[in-house]
Amino acid sequence: MAAIRMSIEQYEDIIQGRNQKIDAQVAEVKKNKYNNKRMKVDGINFDSKAEALYYEYNKLRIRLGELSHQHMQVPFHMANGKKYIVDFLEVLPSGLIRYVDVKGKATDVFKLKKAQVELEFGVKIVCIKKMPGANHTFEEITVK
Repeated sequence: MAAIRMSIEQYEDIIQGRNQKIDAQVAEVKKNKYNNKRMKVDGINFDSKAEALYYEYNKLRIRLGELSHQHMQVPFHMANGKKYIVDFLEVLPSGLIRYVDVKGKATDVFKLKKAQVELEFGVKIVCIKKMPGANHTFEEITVK
């Protein structure tokens, strides 16, 4: 992997959303049923701007060595015949896997499906939310 050199200030600019280059790459497609704006980045369609920004954030984390790689829209095929799709599967350099769903609002249906997948597959799905006003700042939210 090629090293990327940047100052702490440049890294903070990217994380705090002061890098307009990333925003310029995100093209609006259309709104979906939750009033999110569907976005297209690198030829990949995302259900929301938050998902697209998280994808960009993970690309930076991969370049910095914080992640080995990421997969998007990973399906879980449940015993009841239903399918649940998690937004991101992140592989850490240690080999650990983290499942991440980007949520603006955790609906009751989502909470139920998340609980079913976690129980059936023995995994933990981390829910994150984009912080208002900051393009590349996310926080983990508790969904019960």
